[in-house]
Amino acid sequence: MFYLPLWFVVCRIGLSPLLFTMKTYAEKLKDPRWQKRRLLFLERNKWTCKKCGDTKTELHVHHKNYKKNCDPWNYEDVDLDVLCKHCHFFVEEVKDVLNYDSCKIQKSIGKEGGRLMFISYCFKELNIPTFFIVEYDDDDNIKASFFLEAGVVSQLKKSIRYFETLKKKY
Repeated sequence: MFYLPLWFVVCRIGLSPLLFTMKTYAEKLKDPRWQKRRLLFLERNKWTCKKCGDTKTELHVHHKNYKKNCDPWNYEDVDLDVLCKHCHFFVEEVKDVLNYDSCKIQKSIGKEGGRLMFISYCFKELNIPTFFIVEYDDDDNIKASFFLEAGVVSQLKKSIRYFETLKKKY
């Protein structure tokens, strides 16, 4: 029995050989077109995290949403944000339940490592403001967290005092 090479069959019936060389998303992020787009976007946004204002931590270009069959370098600026690795991790973890645009983050980084994040956000369905404080150690492990719903004034005052107390350590 005689077999024709795959490339011959593909070209003969009019399919593009490129169909068989599709890149994974991770490979697309290494593509020079994305790297150039990424650097231009970081530069345009002054190398600053949009959520917390950090300029010292590793920065990522975050896709706010994903479009089917759209390469990373073909997204409009409105679909992208510059986030530090800590904010990017938080946003990715909660993207299914939180309203992205309502999420505001304040962060302090300790002199000896570790960090403290004060996060305010709204749940998608409820649109109720909520607050969350997270303290991390030097290895990015959570040391403590504090959660409260808006409207509970005493809890809010307590959380602000807690945040200010911890902030002095950083």
